[in-house]
Amino acid sequence: MSGDPFKWTALSFWIGGLMLVVTSIVIYVWNVLNDITALGALMGAMLMSTTFFTYIGLSPAARDERARKIGTLSATCSWYITLLFTGMVLAFDIWSGRPFEAPKLLATIVFIMTASMMVTHVWFSRRGDIE
Repeated sequence: MSGDPFKWTALSFWIGGLMLVVTSIVIYVWNVLNDITALGALMGAMLMSTTFFTYIGLSPAARDERARKIGTLSATCSWYITLLFTGMVLAFDIWSGRPFEAPKLLATIVFIMTASMMVTHVWFSRRGDIE
């Protein structure tokens, strides 16, 4: 295992994120919450959470100030998107008369949070100067 440690961190973060996205899609589409999906969600969350602060630039070994700004802004946007989406789902759940099931709701929240974090991080890092 040689090379830049940040590349291995980014790879672990993306593998964990993709595992969470795929697991949440499986839970939502097939309405399956069993040991395999729980293990996939656990492994994805473990990979993502162990490398989260290094990936967004908040660890002591962070690369530069720009990486810290991008990571902080992308995490903040991800939380706001997830909060907005959860509020909309709650409103639809109350007013539609068709309640959401807990596994589907959890899978949707995990999918939105993970996907929005990954997409906003890539978008801000390619955008240029961050203020």
